[in-house]
Amino acid sequence: MGKVGSICAADYTQILNDISSDMAKVLDDSVTLKAIPDNGTTQVYINGALQTSGFTVMGKTVKFTKAPPVNSEIKITYVTGKTGTITDSFNLMKSVLPGSEQVLVNSIMIPNSSYTLQGLNPTVLKFATNPPEGADIRISYKENSELPKKFFIGLDVKPGTLVTKLNGVNASPIYDRASGTIEFATPPPEASSIMADFVKYGPPTLRYLIASLPPSVSGLKIKDVDTAVEVPGSQDGMYLVFDLSDFKLGRKLKATYRDESVRIETLPLSHMPIPKTVLVKPSIGSCSEVDSFVVKGSSIELNCLTPDDQKVVIDYRYADKVTNVFKMLDSGDCEGFKWSVFVNDVETKQFTANGCSIQVDSELPFGSKVKIKSRLGM
Repeated sequence: MGKVGSICAADYTQILNDISSDMAKVLDDSVTLKAIPDNGTTQVYINGALQTSGFTVMGKTVKFTKAPPVNSEIKITYVTGKTGTITDSFNLMKSVLPGSEQVLVNSIMIPNSSYTLQGLNPTVLKFATNPPEGADIRISYKENSELPKKFFIGLDVKPGTLVTKLNGVNASPIYDRASGTIEFATPPPEASSIMADFVKYGPPTLRYLIASLPPSVSGLKIKDVDTAVEVPGSQDGMYLVFDLSDFKLGRKLKATYRDESVRIETLPLSHMPIPKTVLVKPSIGSCSEVDSFVVKGSSIELNCLTPDDQKVVIDYRYADKVTNVFKMLDSGDCEGFKWSVFVNDVETKQFTANGCSIQVDSELPFGSKVKIKSRLGM
């Protein structure tokens, strides 16, 4: 039944309140939800009391058999999206390494006889029977993929400092500086322990301490050992200093210079000089002084200074041939001669006379002085 009122009434307040109250009772006997609840998950509370009956759920609508009292607090809870098509197969993100999988249904691990892995490189898990509706299924496994043999360790490994161990044993993988990786000949076994120990490159070093570098040198030349290209550099006390623009990673340099504080310089000679025949030219500087050099075998030790652009000429005589046979006369008869032989002023009997030739039996030291005297014998 509806509400009836007179349009001739002086005040419509009461009649409108009655109509509004009646409309509220009509509208409040159903509630529209935002989503369709899963079966059996809807719970209805009226003024905090759980209702076990008196309502029906149709799609998104909860309809009450009798409208709740005016101004009632209605609370409806439900689960949505869990109910769907029940399936026995699940696609996995990666290929499964057989034997590595663990399958839990509602937190209980099930035996591998309850499912199969499908495919050559399995990516599908299929249950023998459908899991219960709404079951919580969790699958863990190892990916079935080729084990790696290349590993990144860093781009700043200093050459000669890398020490690698595989499962505690020294290994020799190849380090590639461009990619910063080490590569083994074959993939290490699964779960291997790989340790790479090395010294990292720091900022470029532009000052190099040379402990033996004199405080003042001349003729400093620095060259790349591999290319023989000259590299700009300068001296700062006991340091060789380079510009950043000339820095090159891993380059070996060789520095040559003349030490102005040390005057001794040893030069090789092509032959062993005859004593007292050596002459050093020119007379510029102090190299012409008698005590400015010492002859040692086939080398000469200079203890003098000459200008950097001045060549030093060493003049000397040397023995082209060493002999122990001496011919006393080119022609003639030496029969009847008696011979006396002196080596370095010491008479020796160790010689053989053959006509006009005398042969000293032992090898003569280089530079020996041989004196031979003869007389007619009786």
